[in-house]
Amino acid sequence: WKVNRLMTTQTGIFGGKFTDKGNDNAVFFPVVNHRKPEDGSVHPGDFGYYWSASPANTDEAWALYCYMEAAFFKTELPKNGGYSLRCVAGEDISDCKIVTEEAYDTICAHDLPYTWRDTLFYRDAKTGVYFFRRIQALTGCDSIVQLHLTVQDIPPLEFSGEVCQGENYTEYGFNLPKVMRDTIVCDTLQTRWGCDSIRILYLTVHPVHDTIVYDTICEGESYNKHGVNIDHAQPSKDGKPLTVSHTCESIHGCDSLVTLNLFVSKSYIFKTEREICQGDTVMWRGKSYDKENTYEEAFTTVHGCDSVYRLILTVHPIYDMVFSGEVCQGNDYSGHGFFVPSATKDTIVRDTLKTQRGCDSICTLYLSVHPLHDTIVRDTVCQGEPYHGYGFSLTKAETSTEGTLTRDSIYESIHRCDSTVHLNLFVSKSYLFESEEREICQGDTVMWRGKSYNKKGTYEEPFTTVHGCDSVYRLLLTVHPVYDTIFPGEVCQGNDYSGHGFFVPSATKDTIVRDTL
Repeated sequence: WKVNRLMTTQTGIFGGKFTDKGNDNAVFFPVVNHRKPEDGSVHPGDFGYYWSASPANTDEAWALYCYMEAAFFKTELPKNGGYSLRCVAGEDISDCKIVTEEAYDTICAHDLPYTWRDTLFYRDAKTGVYFFRRIQALTGCDSIVQLHLTVQDIPPLEFSGEVCQGENYTEYGFNLPKVMRDTIVCDTLQTRWGCDSIRILYLTVHPVHDTIVYDTICEGESYNKHGVNIDHAQPSKDGKPLTVSHTCESIHGCDSLVTLNLFVSKSYIFKTEREICQGDTVMWRGKSYDKENTYEEAFTTVHGCDSVYRLILTVHPIYDMVFSGEVCQGNDYSGHGFFVPSATKDTIVRDTLKTQRGCDSICTLYLSVHPLHDTIVRDTVCQGEPYHGYGFSLTKAETSTEGTLTRDSIYESIHRCDSTVHLNLFVSKSYLFESEEREICQGDTVMWRGKSYNKKGTYEEPFTTVHGCDSVYRLLLTVHPVYDTIFPGEVCQGNDYSGHGFFVPSATKDTIVRDTL
């Protein structure tokens, strides 16, 4: 037999079409998904159809054989393929209709390998849709089987849990009473498909501790250990340790009991108080001290607690006080605890006193003595002028008389000491020589005390006396005006003119006549 092969699609099914070259009859092998029968051959069935085949437990290609009127023909399969096989009918089957069958099946993974009809699914089978095509021997018509296979693969469920020792554990559906040690618990359930489901619990059991702790602390210290807090610990009266019990939670949340036996060792302070005066020293425990402070010398007891010798040293000051004072000459001074009678000059006075602590103190007074002044003042003023000087004020009336005036005044100095000023004031006379009167005509001049004058006025020439008083020479000058009067006049030729004090006889022409009066 000579056959042509063509890979093609018929009615939506992909496969290989093999055609007989002698009579053009054809056979079609649809591809199916990895079907693996147990044997490697194909045998005719009671219903005249054939299933595809390949060797068991392998994906290698295999040959399919078809029995056809005492003759066989052979074709090779590609790798990993599964095919259905039909014999070619010797009649026209174009009127056949394809009948599609939908099949559904669900299996558990542990049921593999699994046989559906004459097809074997091995352990690696997965959920999917599998296609099969067959031909009825009597009609020669195709029939497609579409298998929807669901493989329920239920992985084991694993849980981890924690519990405190001796407690019950009730989580994830487990119920374990009073667990004492780490435990692994397995449980098998059935799904709604009847598949076994395994649950595994890995349970960690945390221990509960009952601890006794011994410790030592010094008196007055704070203790913060093992979950116990004590401020300013004090020893018990009977000398026994303090016992404190408390429940604490471990890092895993488990209650544990801690019992603390705490011995409180005494600390000692030996205190000494001393007082000295400034500049003195005191010896204490082989050392000398001279400054006010609190000094300590530490030592440690047999229980390692710090104890102290303590010196509280008070240094009382020695006062060196300086005061300043003022007094007027001849007066007594009393102040700052000092008394100086009839002081006449600047003085420094020192005194030594005892403070209430018995320490010597020095007081120093710097006393300034301000003098009392008795002053005679001589001065000069011009007659009739007011006088203001040396604290005196004299009016014009008091200086109107020539001669010497005597005045006394007592005033307070800048240091508030009374002082006396005697004023001898000489009143010097001022001179005014009798005024000289002169008269001149306009345009004339007059000589007076070496100078010429031609304008009306009062002229003065001052001079100072030997006492510095102003005196005066005075000129009263009168200037009389000179008049230049012009008159117009008219007259007939040959007649006499008489008017304005002028007389011109038998005037014959225009004339200018001047007259001085």
